[in-house]
Amino acid sequence: LDSRRQGQDGGTALWANLGARYWQTEPTLDYTWNPIFGGDPVSDTIALDDNWWDPIIGASAHFKVTRVVHFFAKGSIGGFGIGEASDFTWDLGSYASFRIWEYAAIHAGYQVLNYDRTAGEGDEQTTTKQHMSGLFFGVSFFY
Repeated sequence: LDSRRQGQDGGTALWANLGARYWQTEPTLDYTWNPIFGGDPVSDTIALDDNWWDPIIGASAHFKVTRVVHFFAKGSIGGFGIGEASDFTWDLGSYASFRIWEYAAIHAGYQVLNYDRTAGEGDEQTTTKQHMSGLFFGVSFFY
């Protein structure tokens, strides 16, 4: 759905999105265990290396306020425990875009990303829950 027209001020576009997100994580866990009945403490590090694909469905919107000022919003969900995918993942984001030149724009926004994943079986099973959020800034060049 797109009501934007070349050369006009204003307009809205809505999109449905379907795709995949690739993850690669390398978390480490440092621990120290103090024996109950004396003895030297035991310290070690557990290092994991994991990667997988999540199927994703979502929606995004573009609001053209003027020829210079644009706002974007997007969100998606995915994983659904399909194969090696996350049990569930989601993200939300929005940003403002300012056209500073015919061939360039600057952007500022906020993004939130979350996933819950269980991998492996038995003694090798690991559960990972990750929540990330923050500001971002960017520049786009058009040709």
